[in-house]
Amino acid sequence: MIALLADAPLPPLRGSQLFSTQFDFVPVAMILVAHRSDRTLERRYHTAVPLIIGAMSLALLAMRGNGSLLISVALWCLAVSGTCCLWGPFWSLPNEFLAGYSAAAGIALINSIGNLGGFVGAYTIGTISKRTGSFHGGLVFLGISFFATATLMLALRKGTAQEAMRFAPMPIANTD
Repeated sequence: MIALLADAPLPPLRGSQLFSTQFDFVPVAMILVAHRSDRTLERRYHTAVPLIIGAMSLALLAMRGNGSLLISVALWCLAVSGTCCLWGPFWSLPNEFLAGYSAAAGIALINSIGNLGGFVGAYTIGTISKRTGSFHGGLVFLGISFFATATLMLALRKGTAQEAMRFAPMPIANTD
C-alpha cells in the first residue's frame, strides 16, 4: 500500500489517512467472521473463504496496475480484512484434531512454520519486486500463496472431539 500511495499525488497527511482506512474495516470483519464461526462451530470454511477473498483482491490489485486510487484502496481493505479475519477460526482448528500435549506441540509447530514463512515470504516478495521493478509480481505471489493455503484448509477433514481425545494423555489418578 505504501508503494501505491507513493505514486499518488497526495499530501502526506491524506496518504496516511488512506493508508489507515484499511485497518478501520479489519476489526469489524474479524468480529463478524469469528462470531459466525463460533455460532456455527465451523472453522475450515471460515478460514478458507477470507483467504480466497484476500487472494482475489491481491490478484485484482496486481492485474489492474496503476488505476483509480479509490479502487486500489478498496482492494487493499478487502485483502487486509481477508487476511486478518481468518485468525480466530484458524487458531481454533488445532483443537479439533489434537488435545492435551499434542495440541500444544501442534500449535507450537504451526507458529514456528509461520515465523519461518514470514521471513521467506518477505524475502521472496522483495526479490520478485527487485527483479521486476514493480511490486505487482509480489502481489501475485501472495495471491497464489493465499489460494494454496485456502485449498489446504478445504482439504482438511472435519475433526471431532472424540478423535482429539483419542490422542490425549490419560490423567494420572490421585491416590490420596
